[in-house]
Amino acid sequence: MLRPMLHNKDVVKNKGSKKQYHGFIVIRNTLFLSCCQLIANLCFDKDHRCPSIIQIITILENATIRNILKSAYALPRCVISDDDKPEILELWKRIEAEDQHKLRIEFDSNYNELLLLWSQFKVSKPAASLADIRNKVAAHSDISLINGEYKLFDISALNLKWDDILETVNTMQKIIELINLIVRSSGFAWEYFDKNLDKKVNDYWEVTSTP
Repeated sequence: MLRPMLHNKDVVKNKGSKKQYHGFIVIRNTLFLSCCQLIANLCFDKDHRCPSIIQIITILENATIRNILKSAYALPRCVISDDDKPEILELWKRIEAEDQHKLRIEFDSNYNELLLLWSQFKVSKPAASLADIRNKVAAHSDISLINGEYKLFDISALNLKWDDILETVNTMQKIIELINLIVRSSGFAWEYFDKNLDKKVNDYWEVTSTP
C-alpha cells in the first residue's frame, strides 16, 4: 500500500495533491512507520510470546530440537507396491535409505544457509535503522534536550531509502522460506502471494502497476 505513495506519479498526482496533500502525507508517514515497526518486530522481538525470526532461530540452535526436525524432514517416501519379492523390497529399502541420506544433507544445507543469511541480515545497516525507527519513533518517542530545546529523533539522519526496506523484505522472505522448510518441511509461494497483493494494491490505487 505504501510503495505507490512513494513511487507512482499518478497516485501522488491524483491522491496527494492540492486539498488532499496533507491527508496523503499523514497516511504515507503512518504507513511508513507501521512498516518499520512490523519489520523490526518480526525480526528482532525477543518476547517469548512473539514468533519472531530471532526467537525461532534461537530455538533451532538447540541440537535436540533440530535433530527431531531433521528426522521429520527425512521421512522416507511411502511406496505402494504389490510386489513382495525379497529383492524388490530390498531395492526399495536402499532407495529409501538413499533418499533419507540426501534429505538429511539438504536439511543441514538449509540450516547453514539460514544461519548465514541471518548473521548477515541482523548486522546490516538497513535492519539496524529499522530497529532504531521502531525503538525511537514508531513504538516510543525518543526526545532529547539539545541546547535547551527538546528534539525528536531525526529519521533522516539514518539515510534509509525505500529500496533498503524493499531489499530487507526480500531477504526476510528468503529467511522465512528457509525456516518453513526446516520447521514444517514446506515451502511458501511468495511469487503468487506478492502477485495477489500487487493486484489488490493496484486496484485500490486505480493504477496498472507500481515500480
